[in-house]
Amino acid sequence: MKITRFIAILLIVIPLILSACSTTSSTPENQTSNQQEQESGTPQEANLPYSWTDNGIRITINGIFKADRNTEEGFIGDNEEQYKVLISYENTSQQMHRVDATVGHLKLMTSDGNLYDPEYIGGESCYFLLSPQGSYQTHNYAFNIQETEEPLELWKYESEDKENPSIIFDISALITPPTMRILELGQALQIDEFEFLPLSAGSTELIITGAYAGGVYYLAEAKTGYRFVYLEIEVINNDNERKQPPISGRDGEFTVQTDKGNIYQDIYSIASLGFGSERWAGEASAEDMKKYPILVSYAFELQPSERVKLVKAFEIPEDSYPVCFTFQLLDDIRTVQINIITAPVNLE
Repeated sequence: MKITRFIAILLIVIPLILSACSTTSSTPENQTSNQQEQESGTPQEANLPYSWTDNGIRITINGIFKADRNTEEGFIGDNEEQYKVLISYENTSQQMHRVDATVGHLKLMTSDGNLYDPEYIGGESCYFLLSPQGSYQTHNYAFNIQETEEPLELWKYESEDKENPSIIFDISALITPPTMRILELGQALQIDEFEFLPLSAGSTELIITGAYAGGVYYLAEAKTGYRFVYLEIEVINNDNERKQPPISGRDGEFTVQTDKGNIYQDIYSIASLGFGSERWAGEASAEDMKKYPILVSYAFELQPSERVKLVKAFEIPEDSYPVCFTFQLLDDIRTVQINIITAPVNLE
């Protein structure tokens, strides 16, 4: 439900009843509020990026950016724009930690005075594991606002049941549009410590995924009136340390655009086509393994100089042909577009 900032500010002047117990688990690194502000209930004003440490995990709210509608996995309605909060987590301890992907409750204040609750991409209770000294970025806080509005402030609450924000961040000048790099097949691109090399694109009637239980691979066929196209892309770790590439294999990370202007997400796994349906084409033989592309959706941590070949498949109408592939990096700010053809061809 939307409420105006005027009404929300009125609520803030109501004195807070302070608990006699103090909290010591979180230590803000750039907090500037004083004791008088805390006692009056006046929210602290701060800039981004903003960091604090909680049980050995350094958490940073980096900023907010406008999501790309064409590659976004979350729902964006008509006449809406989506803005997502980029948050990073760093394990400063020497132990493995389970980290809940939450920074308290956030709301977004817009230029029209509307206050929006977030959509939670991937679910409100997301968590992940961080190895010692490991780091991770996420963007599971997303706000859908009217396209006529502009985001002005990010309000942070200690919990969802609190009426008053504890911190207000000015974000009016911090909206970073996605940046895109465009390349051709066979053209390498250096991203951070990794090299990305699009190898080839093709068309196929069947695809293979696996291995499943017992080392079995399975075939799947395109639905009636459709066909599969695929992209092979090599990822190389050029750093001198073991590292995770800035892609994850998540749903919607790779897309293809056809000559009709339509955009299709990659097939994350054969399971996304439906278990036990007519889409299954049986167990893949040794001959099938040589003939058809085998999906490789994940890119795990790579050793120095180690390389992995990802194979992404897409299901498009038979009367369409692919024009370009696009994939988004984990920070959801940088996007790479791979142009493959300039004239109608079948990619056979």
